[in-house]
Amino acid sequence: MSGFQQTKTVFLFRVSILLTRHEMKNNMLLIVLALMAMSVKGQTIITGPNVSGIWTPAGSPYLVQASIMIPGDSTLMIQPGVRIEFKGHYKFVVLGRLLALGTNADPVRFTATDISTGWYGLRFDNSNTANDSSIIDHCILEYGRKTDPDYRGGAIAFKNFSKARVSHCLIRHNYSCAYGGGISCYDSDPVIINNTFDSNTADFVAAMNTGGGAISCDNSNSLIAGNTFINNTASAGIGGGGAIFIEDGSPVISGNLIINNTNTNNAYYGDGGGGGIFAYGHATIIGNTISNNKADGYLANGGGIYFYVNDHSTVINNTITNNSVLGATGKGGALFCDLSSYPTLINNTITNNDAKNMGGALYCYGVANLTFRNCIIYGNTANQQANQVYLYDEDSDPDFYYCDLQGGVAGFDLNGNFYTGNYENNIDTDPLFVWPTAGSGTYWNGAVVDWTEDVASPCINAGDPNGSYPETDKGGSPRVADGCIDMGAYEYPWAVGISSTPLQQTSMASPNPFSNFTTIQFSTKIESGTLKIYDTSGRILRAIDNISGDRFVIERGDLPPGLYYYQLQIADQHVMTGNIVIAVP
Repeated sequence: MSGFQQTKTVFLFRVSILLTRHEMKNNMLLIVLALMAMSVKGQTIITGPNVSGIWTPAGSPYLVQASIMIPGDSTLMIQPGVRIEFKGHYKFVVLGRLLALGTNADPVRFTATDISTGWYGLRFDNSNTANDSSIIDHCILEYGRKTDPDYRGGAIAFKNFSKARVSHCLIRHNYSCAYGGGISCYDSDPVIINNTFDSNTADFVAAMNTGGGAISCDNSNSLIAGNTFINNTASAGIGGGGAIFIEDGSPVISGNLIINNTNTNNAYYGDGGGGGIFAYGHATIIGNTISNNKADGYLANGGGIYFYVNDHSTVINNTITNNSVLGATGKGGALFCDLSSYPTLINNTITNNDAKNMGGALYCYGVANLTFRNCIIYGNTANQQANQVYLYDEDSDPDFYYCDLQGGVAGFDLNGNFYTGNYENNIDTDPLFVWPTAGSGTYWNGAVVDWTEDVASPCINAGDPNGSYPETDKGGSPRVADGCIDMGAYEYPWAVGISSTPLQQTSMASPNPFSNFTTIQFSTKIESGTLKIYDTSGRILRAIDNISGDRFVIERGDLPPGLYYYQLQIADQHVMTGNIVIAVP
């Protein structure tokens, strides 16, 4: 057994010796000291190198004083409420099986004594695939730091190992000098679901091609679903992705909240960007909220998504709103498509993004040929040229089918070239969102408004009638509600098992995001309403009856951080929808 454990028994033994020496003259002192002893938690010193067995709350905190490893034939189980504190910049290598199983009330915490030095993170490096899967669930992983030459994954690094799940974790304040400030997946396909990534950083130090403030996927087919990415940062020469970096592989990025992330590029060479996502592979990006991200720096482009060399990603049912490019040369407020990339975008709402320079919605460079189908591209702005679409070169000719594109082809800036792409069955009309942001760019919060379509919207039943589409829209409603698919991320009427009555109310939640409670302000007073709260999969989490007045307070309770939808019903009629975001405490 490694380490030395100071238990309550040892403490009581020492107390008894002390009292014996003083002839136990004071019974009250005995009682007080005994009670103190019973309340003292254990403490376990871990000196390594090998660890296994069970770590319990009785032995917590576990103070790690050297790099440690779970051997390939061993398992370590960590119980709820255990704290693992690294006393120096030490690594935790998992060659066997790790079961870190916290709960919502009692998470397992991996942390560092010195937060500036940090610890070296969890490392799954060619781990033993004969074992059952490792599970990291309801954990807090913080202050991991990866530096050159071992520069992947500030909190967790997966290399040539896929039998793992990371779920319901808070991954915050971690750092990598190249790839994946929070998690790196290298030739690995772990499942990463329902986590919160907050304030992680991937920095431009060890290599030119870097990125993924929260997650990097290098030749990875991971499922990354239901997560919240907020306030993460990537700094890159070539690369980027304030939240997610994708290089090769076919990961599925589904149902995530990607807000307030940043890519910075202050180098005077290279190509970098993607305040939210940097895509360089064959990703499926579906049903995400990509809002209020920014690309900032000399060559930082693509406030929402940056598509890089030969990318063939498929982007479906996303809202890509209120992202910005802030650098003086910044291009592509929502999307930047670079160097022979061919992504396909279906039923996305791309609205109210802003570019400091050119292409409020889209900037294409170097044979960049996207395909847009059933998308809404409206309300985007650029300070210099092309509020919606800028095409730099003759060979960049994106195709548009059944889209609502503000300004049409006449609004494209062609940089002196000719547009020869396919432009068929498109319209140029205000989409009439129920509750959009009041302006473009990151000043307005695109994640907390309502991008569904009003009953009078020209986008209803205006999509391609012959396409092949997912069964549901971004909100989980059936995709074809009235004979023909709609344009945009939502099908009218947006509802989860609720009648198709047109929206009659508007609302605003404040504060939003929030940590403990928020107040929903209705546009008019209501009587006997029912408020339902849904997760991103459409599952009802709460139903609150008999709501009256012009406002209502929602308490967080046991809801974990993330994005939620609320709906108001009166007499079984759906009258109002909205989003709320629970932030990390």
